[in-house]
Amino acid sequence: MALKWGRPVKPYAGQDRRRWVLLGAAFLASVAGAFFGMREAALAPENAGPAGIAAPGGGERGYVVGLWVQERTILTPEGARAAVSMARRIGAGVLFVQVLARGEAAYRSSIWPMAVPAGAQGAGGSADRAGGMSYDPLAEVIRGAKAGPPLEVHAWINVYTWGELGRVPAWRDHPLARHPDWVTRDSRGRSLSEYGINESPYVNALFVDPGIEGVRQTVVETVQELVRRYDLDGIHLDYVRYPWAGAGFHPESLNAFWRSLELEQVQGAGASPFAAVSPSPAVAAGVALRQPSSAEERAAWNLFRASQVTALVERIASGLKSEAPHVKLTAAVLPDPRRAYEEALQEWTVWLDRGLLSGVVLMSYTPSDSVLAGWVTQAHGLARGVPVYAGIGTYLLGARPDRLRAQVQAALRAGAAGVVYYSFESLEAVPQLVDALAPAAGGRRR
Repeated sequence: MALKWGRPVKPYAGQDRRRWVLLGAAFLASVAGAFFGMREAALAPENAGPAGIAAPGGGERGYVVGLWVQERTILTPEGARAAVSMARRIGAGVLFVQVLARGEAAYRSSIWPMAVPAGAQGAGGSADRAGGMSYDPLAEVIRGAKAGPPLEVHAWINVYTWGELGRVPAWRDHPLARHPDWVTRDSRGRSLSEYGINESPYVNALFVDPGIEGVRQTVVETVQELVRRYDLDGIHLDYVRYPWAGAGFHPESLNAFWRSLELEQVQGAGASPFAAVSPSPAVAAGVALRQPSSAEERAAWNLFRASQVTALVERIASGLKSEAPHVKLTAAVLPDPRRAYEEALQEWTVWLDRGLLSGVVLMSYTPSDSVLAGWVTQAHGLARGVPVYAGIGTYLLGARPDRLRAQVQAALRAGAAGVVYYSFESLEAVPQLVDALAPAAGGRRR
C-alpha cells in the first residue's frame, strides 16, 4: 500500500476567503465575521465528516463517555490498572491516554525518551533513558482495556509542547537536543527557551514552531509509529495550536510567509506553495526578517500561521486514512471557535469543514452549566455532522460533586454526542466525584 504520511502539504487551498493578498482589512474582517457567526446555513449533510467514537452500549442513552488519563498515572502497572478500573466503574467506553506529554513518551518509541515515574530515575540520568524501562505503559493499558468489557484506547499526544521550561533535554537523541532552534519565538524574536517558569500565563512548556517542516515530520512519524506498533482505536491531538497569538515568529516561518506572498502575487490565489521552502540566505545567517506591519499583512500572517497547524492535522488525517483507516482522529480544542482562532490560531472549524476529524472534544471546563451549554450549542451548529464531545473539568467540581450530573445533562441537551471527564487524577483525588458519575454517565459500557 502506498503511504501518504510524507506527501507535500498544501497550506493554502484555493479558497476565496484565503485570497488575502489583495484584500483590504475591512473585507477580511467581514469574511471573518461571516465565517465565525453565520456558517450554519451553508452546512450540507452530504459533506459531514467521518463517523465518531463508538458509543458505549447504544440505544436511547448510548452517548459516549470518555476519560482523560495523564501520562504520569500510567507509568506504573498499578496506575495503568487503576485507570482502566476507574473507566469501567464510571461507565466510560473510551480512554484518552496521554502517551506523549512534554517530549517524553509513555510507550516504546524510537523518537522520544521513555518517561519514568517520579523518583525512579537512576544514577545515569535522563541521558540514559532511551528504552530505559522494560515496562510498556501503553501496552499495559491496552491489555487491560481489552481483557474485560472492551474499552476504546486513544493515544493522546501533546503535539507542539516538546519540553519543560528551563530544562534542556539531556537525552542526546531527543528531537529538541538535536534541534534546539525549532522552539518557537515571540513577536520580539525571543525564543521560548529563554522564558522563565511562570514568566508568562501563556507559556507553560517549550512550544516548537508549527511552521517548521522538521516539526511536522516528527509529529507525523510519532503518529505513524504509534499506529504501527499498537492496537489503537484512536489518535487524540492536544496542544495542537500556538501558545498564544504572539508566538510563531520563527525566522523560517516568516521566510515562508513572505515567499508565499510572492507566489500568490505572481501565480494568483490558487497557488499552493509548500510551507517548508528552503530558508533564504538571510534566514540561514540568522538575520531577522521584517515582520508584518500593515493591517492586511497582519491579517494574512494570522491566516498563514493558522494554516500551518491545519496542514499538520491534514497530513495526519491523510496518513491514517491511507495506512490505518480504522483509527479515529480527534482533537482537544479551545471551546469557542472565534477565541481559538484569535488567541491561539487554532482553526478547528476548518478541520471539521475538511472532514479531517472523527470527533472534536471541547475543553469546555467551567463550573457554569449555561456557559458549557453555550459552547456545545455553538460547536454543534458548526460541526458539519461531526460529533462534538464536551470536556468536563471535574477538577473544578470537587467541592460540588452533585454538579456533575447537571453538567452532563446540560451538554447532552445542547447537542453533545458525549462527554469526556478531565481527568482520572481529579476523580481519584475526590471519591465523591466517582460516586456522582455512576448515575450521570448512564452506566453503559461497550
